[in-house]
Amino acid sequence: MRHFGKILCTTLVAALLLWGAAPAHATKGDAKKADPGLFGEMDKNADGKVTKEEFKAFYDNAFDRLKKDEKGNVTVETLTVYYTARFKVVDTNGDGVITKDEYATPGMDANRDGKVTLDEWSAFFVAEVKVMDTDQDGKVTPQEYNAYCEARFKAVDQNGDGVVVLKEWMAPRPPKGAKAPAKEPKKAK
Repeated sequence: MRHFGKILCTTLVAALLLWGAAPAHATKGDAKKADPGLFGEMDKNADGKVTKEEFKAFYDNAFDRLKKDEKGNVTVETLTVYYTARFKVVDTNGDGVITKDEYATPGMDANRDGKVTLDEWSAFFVAEVKVMDTDQDGKVTPQEYNAYCEARFKAVDQNGDGVVVLKEWMAPRPPKGAKAPAKEPKKAK
C-alpha cells in the first residue's frame, strides 16, 4: 500500500503540472461563450461541434501525456491518478465539488444533486478505466484505449452523422455496464 501511495503522489503532481488550467477556446471575436467542460476542450475551433477527428485528437493527446511502460501501456493506477488530478484542475473554485458551470460532463452526478464530488468523479472514471482494460490485466494498451474512444464516440454520436453537438454530449447515458432504463408501457386511452 505504501508503494501505491508513492505512485499516486508522483503521478498526481505530474498530472497537475501537465494539465494546468483548462484552456479557453473562444476567439476574441467570438460572441458566444465557449462551452464548459470536456466538450469545450474537445471543440478546438469553438464551432459547437466535435468532429471525430477533434474527439480522437483530444483523447490521443491525453493518452500521450501519461507515463507508459516499455510496451506503450498505461497502468490502471496511472489512469486513476490522472483522473483524480483532473478533478482538482476542473474544480476551478476549489470548493471540492464540480458544477455544470465548471465542467459539464454527463453521467458523473450519481445522486443528481447538480454537484459532482470527488467520490462521484472517481467512481465514474474507475468504471471507465475498467471498460478500457478489456483483458483486465491492469494495463490499458494503445489498442484498448483506441477501441474505447471509438466506441465512446459512436455512443455519443446519437444520429450517426460523424459529429457530436452539445445536445448529444449532454444527453443522459447510463454508466458503462448498466442497462438503460426500461421504457414505460403506453397507457390505453
